[in-house]
Amino acid sequence: MENCQSGLFVGYAGEGAYGLVYCRLYLPKGWLTEEYTQRRQKCHIPPGLEFRTKLEISWELIQQVRERGLFQARWLGCDCTFGSDRAFLDEVGRQCWYFVNVRSNTLVWVNQPRMRVPRYRGRGKRPTKPQVVSSGTAMVAEIARDPQVPWRWVKLAEGAKGPIMAGVARLRDRFKKAPRRPLPRLSCWSQRC
Repeated sequence: MENCQSGLFVGYAGEGAYGLVYCRLYLPKGWLTEEYTQRRQKCHIPPGLEFRTKLEISWELIQQVRERGLFQARWLGCDCTFGSDRAFLDEVGRQCWYFVNVRSNTLVWVNQPRMRVPRYRGRGKRPTKPQVVSSGTAMVAEIARDPQVPWRWVKLAEGAKGPIMAGVARLRDRFKKAPRRPLPRLSCWSQRC
């Protein structure tokens, strides 16, 4: 926190061109406390700035790009910080398609699990919400190691020392929610790298 900077960037790629469109500096919560007042002034941080998480800042930047209408995009790509946050992906998914990285320990269902409303046991409130009755979850890392997964090599770009290649596999899966409410999310395609 003392000697580093962290920024958030929105870039655009399309029609043979690419570049950065918007950016914003991320400030840790500690920087907005009273003890950092002098440092903020020295760094010309505007007064009255409120703390925002990286996800909140990113969403604001995406909204700015969309509102200006200069860059029409169907797809959004981001790393696992954003790809592992279901609320962020739900918001983004209302406006565009996304290609995101997820953490290797993310639990997913490869097949739609069976669900049913639990049987009433005679006490308390009668159940009304369906629950999962078949498990079948696996971590992304386990799925990636499966020899049946159809991996193929894809050229990502031409680098200074030759092509930059990555192994990818595309599978349909369903994200598992937090352990307290382990219900399947909407189905999506996953591409493993």
